[in-house]
Amino acid sequence: MEKLKSWFVDDEGANPGHICAAVGGAGVVLIVLGLVTVWGTGWGKDLFAPGATLVTVALTGWATSRAVLKWTEQREQDRQKSEYAQREKVYEELIIFMLSCITDIGIQYDVQRDGQLRAKATLWGSAATIVALGNFQQLLGRMIKLRGGLGKFQATKEETRQLEDKFARALESMRKDLASSDKNSITRTEILASIFN
Repeated sequence: MEKLKSWFVDDEGANPGHICAAVGGAGVVLIVLGLVTVWGTGWGKDLFAPGATLVTVALTGWATSRAVLKWTEQREQDRQKSEYAQREKVYEELIIFMLSCITDIGIQYDVQRDGQLRAKATLWGSAATIVALGNFQQLLGRMIKLRGGLGKFQATKEETRQLEDKFARALESMRKDLASSDKNSITRTEILASIFN
């Protein structure tokens, strides 16, 4: 199927619809010539078989090209669904982890879990989301360093507000990645209000 796909889809110079139309057209021309010459000379009946063969080949080729294109479209849709489901799962894990970094300030920071989630985000996140996550991680990293490393850390009110803002920006970007339209858009202020009081 992949070889068929490459002929019908990957080769930009080849257009199976035009090729099938040309072959079918040649077959129709032979059939018409056969009909005309049968009346005039009687030998035109020998053109019917090749003409019918060309028309049959053209119709078969056209049907095959449609099937291959449909198969390719279905595979692409399946890939997109799978990617969406994986991205949704990764984003959910990230949101829970990021939220715990904000709400559990003063509790032990899980550097190993952070590294695992960063790797998943790099693999599955969109460019905008990866940048937003990077901004959150940079601020969190600075806060941890200021408080003496990877142990427990405290945050000032301003640092917590900044962390919440970075979190909301990342969440806003994730929602855009997962939304099918702008109807479900939500502002950063609304995100913050829905999570933090």
